[in-house]
Amino acid sequence: KSLTITMKNPSLVAAHFSWSFAQGAFEPPAAAALFDVLPIKGVLQPEATEAIELLYKGSINTKAKAVALCEVVGGPEYELPLSAESSSVSYKLDKTTLDFGLQLYDRVEERDLTLTNTGKVQ
Repeated sequence: KSLTITMKNPSLVAAHFSWSFAQGAFEPPAAAALFDVLPIKGVLQPEATEAIELLYKGSINTKAKAVALCEVVGGPEYELPLSAESSSVSYKLDKTTLDFGLQLYDRVEERDLTLTNTGKVQ
């Protein structure tokens, strides 16, 4: 799963930035392997914007937290708390069979079938 955010440089000078993760801020500690940020570093020209992709690579039924850090050379360090959860796919159908009865070969018949997402995955 990924989430895209937009970074903007409102200043009059180029901003050199790099992303990392706060050490000791992973819950559970193995979550360090589940998060990523792309691009990991770059330069934003004055008044420019750039799309940043936050990635979560969790396995089934996993919850994880982390803190992403964006360091701007000569400027502040920004903290971005991350929280993610993954789950197995779960669904239900409102019918188990669709009965069309006897039909002529040149007729079109329709029946409704409802598929409901009962899991956490959207």
